[in-house]
Amino acid sequence: MHPYLNSELVRVQQAEIRRQVDQARAARAMLDSSRSPRRITFAKLRRLALITIDVRGWRPA
Repeated sequence: MHPYLNSELVRVQQAEIRRQVDQARAARAMLDSSRSPRRITFAKLRRLALITIDVRGWRPA
């Protein structure tokens, strides 16, 4: 593979990982800052995760 293409691929993957980490941090911050954590149910989190997976073009196993 051409070196440029390879480094570009790595760069894109790193950017993607960073984006996912940021997303996870934002979600955790949202959970922490919510005054009544019990309102955020497992079902809501799961739906959020499925939506995220769908947007990414993956299919849940």
